[in-house]
Amino acid sequence: MGVKSSLIKRILKMKGRILFYILIVFSFCHIIFFQLLINRSSIIDGSMTMAETEGMETALNTALDNFVDTDAIDRQVTESYGKSAEIEPQQQPINRNREDPEKTILAQAGGNAKDHTDIEDYQKRVTQGGVSKHVWKTPDGKAKYAYAFVVGGIHEDRPGYKGFIYNVLITVGIFLEMGSQADFVLWAQLSPDSTLQGKLPNEDERLLRGLGVEIRMLEREGSESFAQIVFEKFRILSMTEYRRVIFLDADIMPRINMDYLFELSDPDDNSDPILRPNLILATKGEPCNTAMFMAAPSEMAWQTFEDTVKRQHEEGKLLPYPHFNRATGWGWSFMDDGNKWEAIFESSWKWNYHASHSDQGLWLFLAKFAFQDVSIVIGDKLQNWIPGKNGKPKKILEDKFVPELERRSLLSVMPPRPKDTKFGCSNQKDEFKCRDIPYRDFVHFSGKAKPWQHGIGYGETRNWFEELKKLNKRFEMGLDVDNWKENHKELTGESPFGYLAMYRDHSVIIESEMSKLEKERVDNDAETDKSKPVTIAYAVSFIMCDNFQSNSAGLVDASLVMRHSIHKISVRNPDSGSKYDYKMYAIVHRQAEACSKALQAAGFEIMVVDNPVQTKEIRGDFLRRTIHREFCCGVDEFIKLYAYNKIPEEIFVHVDIDFAFYKPMDNLFDAMLYDKDSEEGKRARSLIERERVTDAWPDRIDAFITRDWHQVAPNKFPPGYQAGFAVGRRNPEAFNEIIEIIKEGNYTDGWGFSYGWGNKGYGGYVGAMAMQGLMGYYYDHIQPNASVELNQCRYNHMGTDVRYRKPPNFNRRIVSNVGKCRNANPEDVCEDCMVTEPDKIYSVHYTMCRKPWQCLSNGYSGGKIPGGPRASAVNTDTVHLDHCMGLVKKWHELRLDFEESLLALTSDSSIRDGMKGSYKQDIFLGHCNDEGNDGYLKLSASDEILRRSSELYN
Repeated sequence: MGVKSSLIKRILKMKGRILFYILIVFSFCHIIFFQLLINRSSIIDGSMTMAETEGMETALNTALDNFVDTDAIDRQVTESYGKSAEIEPQQQPINRNREDPEKTILAQAGGNAKDHTDIEDYQKRVTQGGVSKHVWKTPDGKAKYAYAFVVGGIHEDRPGYKGFIYNVLITVGIFLEMGSQADFVLWAQLSPDSTLQGKLPNEDERLLRGLGVEIRMLEREGSESFAQIVFEKFRILSMTEYRRVIFLDADIMPRINMDYLFELSDPDDNSDPILRPNLILATKGEPCNTAMFMAAPSEMAWQTFEDTVKRQHEEGKLLPYPHFNRATGWGWSFMDDGNKWEAIFESSWKWNYHASHSDQGLWLFLAKFAFQDVSIVIGDKLQNWIPGKNGKPKKILEDKFVPELERRSLLSVMPPRPKDTKFGCSNQKDEFKCRDIPYRDFVHFSGKAKPWQHGIGYGETRNWFEELKKLNKRFEMGLDVDNWKENHKELTGESPFGYLAMYRDHSVIIESEMSKLEKERVDNDAETDKSKPVTIAYAVSFIMCDNFQSNSAGLVDASLVMRHSIHKISVRNPDSGSKYDYKMYAIVHRQAEACSKALQAAGFEIMVVDNPVQTKEIRGDFLRRTIHREFCCGVDEFIKLYAYNKIPEEIFVHVDIDFAFYKPMDNLFDAMLYDKDSEEGKRARSLIERERVTDAWPDRIDAFITRDWHQVAPNKFPPGYQAGFAVGRRNPEAFNEIIEIIKEGNYTDGWGFSYGWGNKGYGGYVGAMAMQGLMGYYYDHIQPNASVELNQCRYNHMGTDVRYRKPPNFNRRIVSNVGKCRNANPEDVCEDCMVTEPDKIYSVHYTMCRKPWQCLSNGYSGGKIPGGPRASAVNTDTVHLDHCMGLVKKWHELRLDFEESLLALTSDSSIRDGMKGSYKQDIFLGHCNDEGNDGYLKLSASDEILRRSSELYN
C-alpha cells in the first residue's frame, strides 16, 4: 500500500510539472508574439537589443530555477524590460534602505540592477523629449555637442590600426541605438610612409560615413609614436562649432548613452550647472585620466593649449633627459600651492603619476590651473573648481556625486544604470569602475585587453563582438567574427604605437626641436657637480615575516651591514673615490609591516605597499592557477616593481637583503646619466665589465641586469633575469607596461623556446613565473634595446660555475654541451666565477655560498652534510669552498668595521659581546660559536644604540 501511494504521488507530481512547463511555453510564446509586434523593425534589421533578449532569458531562467507561477514570470518580465513585451510597467517603488540612505539614492539613479529602467524606454523618452526639455540642437538645426576620437598609424599595408576603427564604429553604433543627439568626429592620421593621399582607405571611409561619422584628416608627422598621437586629443579644443565635446579613446566602448554629461554641464536655463564646462576623471593612481574627458572648445582654449606645449618644450630643452621637471610639470608647483594632486588612492606633491609628462599631465594643468573651470570626479566624489584669488583655482564644491544630483533634482536626467558592469572590477580597488558615475558608463579596453587582439571571450569582450556582428551584417563587411583568431590574424597583432607614452618618445619630440648648441648646453648642465652629488636610491623589498629574513640575523644584522657597505662605496666615504650619494628605501608588503621596524632603524625609508597585481586579475588560466606556487613568494614578489614608480630618484639599485657592496659603481651610473656620445658617457661604457663584450650597446641604457645562467644548459633556452639585483631608471610607464603583461598572463607551462612568458622560452626554472622569467622576457622582447647584461662574476657575484659541468640542469649524456659556457657567448668565453679575484668584485649576493650569519664552513656535494638536512653545507658541485669562505669573511669584516665604528661613537662596551665567538675566527671574526644557525652571535647592542648608528653616516 505504501509503495502504491508513493507511486501515485510521483505521477501527480509529474503531471503537475508537465502542466507547469506547458504554462511556461505558453508565456514564452506570448512574450515573443508581442516582442515581434512591437519591435518588428528591429527583427527585420537583425538588431534586437541585448537588453530585450536578456530580459526574456532572465525571466524564463528564474521561472525554471525557482518553479514560480506564470504571474511571477510576468512580473519578472515587467521588471526586466518594461514595455518591450507590451506589459504596462508600473512605477517601481524605491527601496528605502534605513541602514544606508545613500543606497536609496543610488537605487533612484539606477544604482541597483533590480531597479534598472528599460534602456529602450529611456531611448524613446530622450528622442521624444520625455526625460528633460533640454535643447540638443542650435536654431539652424545643428548639433550642439559632439563625441570625438583619434586614430593614428593608418597604413594601407599594416592593418593593426583597424581594430580601433572597428571600435569607433561600435561606439557610434551603440550611441545611435541609445538615442544620442550628438555628432561624431574622427581625427585620423596616416603613417609617414603611407602612400594614401589625404584620405582613409575606401572601406574605412565607407563604414564611417555609413554611420554619419565626420572624418577630419591630421597632417602626417615625420615620425610617429604613442607620445606624439596622444596630443592630438586636444584637437577637441579647436572644435568651436560645438558647445561641448567629449573625447573617447578609440578602445572605449560605451555601456549607455552618455549625452547626460552634456546636459549636466550645459543647462538651457543658464542655472548653476552641477558640472563645469570641462571634466576630468581621476583613477586609482592618476588625478587625471584622458581616456575620457569633456571640454568646452574655444579659440582661447586652443591657443592656451598651443602656448603651453610650446613653453614646456622650450623649458624641456634646458633640462636633461627626460626633459621634464617633476616639481613644476606643465607649469604648476603643487608644493608651492600647498595642495597635493589627488587620485582615488594616491596623492603627491610631484608630477610623478602615469603620463604626467604627457596628455594626462597636460589636461590636468589646462583644465584646473589654466582655464580654472573644471569638474573633477574622484571615485564617488565630485569637485568643482573656478578661478580664485592670486591666480589659484578655488574649490566651490566637494561632495558625493549621486547625492548632489538628488539635491538638485537631476536624477531624471540620468540614464538607467548599465547592466553587467563587472569588467575590470575584480580587484577591490577597481570597484569604482563598475559602481560610480560616469566610470561605470563605459568600458576601457586598455593595454593589451583589446577584444580584436584576442577573439571572442566573455563578458564585455563578447559584447564587443556581438556589436561587431551587427555592423558586419548591416554593412556587409565580410568579417568572420565567430572564427576571428583563425581568419583575422592580421588584426590580432600589437597596436601600432604600443600602449604607453614613454619618456624616450617624449624626449625624441623635444630633442628633434633642439639645435646642436642647445644639446651641448644641456649635456654640460647635466654634468655632475661634486658639491651637489647625485643621489642613488638603494632599495630592498621585504615580503613576509615568516621566513629566514625576519629573524634577528636575517633582517637586523643583514640590513645594518648592507647599509654600512653602501656608505663605504659612496661619496660620504672620502676613501671610496665615488661621486654619488645614496638614500635607502624598503618596499614593504603590507603583510610584513609589523616586522619592518628594524629596517627603519637601519636607515631605510619604509614604503608599505599592496600587491600591484592581484592573482584574480591575471587573465591567463595557467598563471592565475599556479603562480602562488612560485618560489619564494608567488605574486607577492611583484612588489619589487614599485622601484620603477614609487622611488623619486632617477636611478635605483634594487637588491635582496642578503647582499653587500664592495666597490663603487660610478661607471654604471655615469653610463645611464650621460649621453652615449659625451666624453663621460664614452668613458663609462669603456670601463663596464659586461657578460659578452660582443653585445651591441643600446643608445640609452634603462637597466643593468645579470642573469641566472647556471639554471640553463648551453643554447637550450633563454635564462632568467637574476631578481636579486638590478640597476634601473625610474620609469612609471615601464611599471604600467609590466603590470599589464602580468595581467595578460600569457605564460605556457613547460621547458624550451615555445614555453614560458610569451611562449619565448622564459619558463620552467626557479622563479620563472615571477620576476626571474618576467623581467628576462621584458628586457629581451618588450624593450629589447634598453638593458645591458653585466658580468655575473663582477656584479651580483654568487661564485657559481658558469660552465656546463654539474647540476643544476645538467645531463651528462649530452656530451656536446659538457664543459661549454652556459652564457650564450658565441666564442665560448666565460669567466670562472668560482675563482674570481675578490678585489674585482663589486657586489656579492650571498646565496650559493650561504648566508654569512648561518656560520657554515663545511662543503659537500649536493649541499648537505652526510645525514644532515637540506642546505646544511656549502654545495661544492656549484662553488669552490675556499672562494666562498673568502666572500663570507668579507661580510664579517664589514660587520666588524660597523661594530668598531659604533663602539667608538657610543662607548657601549656591550657591543663587544657579539664579537666573542671562538669558532673559526679566521673566517667568522668572532661572530660564530659553532657550525650552523644556532652558532651565530647576533649584533649585541640595545635598540637605542642601534638607532644611533645613523650618526655614523651623516
